[in-house]
Amino acid sequence: VIALESIEIAVLSVVGLMVRCEWNLSTTTMTTLQISSFIGQFVVGLVCSHVPEKYGRKPIMLAGMIGMTVLGILSGAISQHFWQLFVSRTLIGMVVAFCTPAAAIYPVEVTSKAFRTLSQSGNGVAWGVGSVITCIIAVLTLDKFGWRGFLMVTAAALAPAILLIAVCPESPRFDVYNGRVGRAEDTIHFLSKFNCKKVRVSLIKEDIQEDYERKCLI
Repeated sequence: VIALESIEIAVLSVVGLMVRCEWNLSTTTMTTLQISSFIGQFVVGLVCSHVPEKYGRKPIMLAGMIGMTVLGILSGAISQHFWQLFVSRTLIGMVVAFCTPAAAIYPVEVTSKAFRTLSQSGNGVAWGVGSVITCIIAVLTLDKFGWRGFLMVTAAALAPAILLIAVCPESPRFDVYNGRVGRAEDTIHFLSKFNCKKVRVSLIKEDIQEDYERKCLI
């Protein structure tokens, strides 16, 4: 999910140049198109950053990936004029801002203290991977299918991420914060079994409880 921002930057960089030639856009108009996604991110980021705290990390990430995929495909399929493309990319920016906070906090909440810094360093890796994948798709699709096909293929490439998020458990910390301690323990057991590690649930519960108490003080 973190890679969505880098994917969007790469997409707008490529598409902006191509539609400028096709639609004879001025430099100002092309620049406006290229910042459309960030306009959406700014608006939603101001008002929806609290949503993952209310509904959970997994549902928000899942909704974001589905929205990104659907809107991305529609953006390539129906955009025949500047304003259609501008509105569709702005909506995609809104979706990115909607799910990014949940995606940023999720790795921290499913790892122990010893691995939290490492989990966050993965955000930079995700940015790089997203940009590289987008460039590879551009090389493979632009000559054959044009920028519209490029947009649709890029969006469709996110589908595996939807399946991955669908099978991921909810954050155990979020469950504890909301009184679902038993469900959090089940998640910890699942993660430890998946990673072939023996985990002392009591220690993790103490860690989570400590964070919870600190949160209450704040």
